[in-house]
Amino acid sequence: MDHARDRYDAKLYRVTAECGRWKLSQGDEEILWFDTKDAAVEEGRKRAGADRPCQLVIRDGTIEVENIF
Repeated sequence: MDHARDRYDAKLYRVTAECGRWKLSQGDEEILWFDTKDAAVEEGRKRAGADRPCQLVIRDGTIEVENIF
């Protein structure tokens, strides 16, 4: 399996901090807003794990964590 190629073909989920809340998005589309980072990350991991291959990037101003599923 070519992981480098798969990484670029994968869907991208993002958890980002905005306006004091946390947003989960897939590609350019907003999915859900959360009051806590933990809740946003949990939902992002759940969706990313069910939608392989994909990436989950967690940002708090910088790329904090990047997971490949």
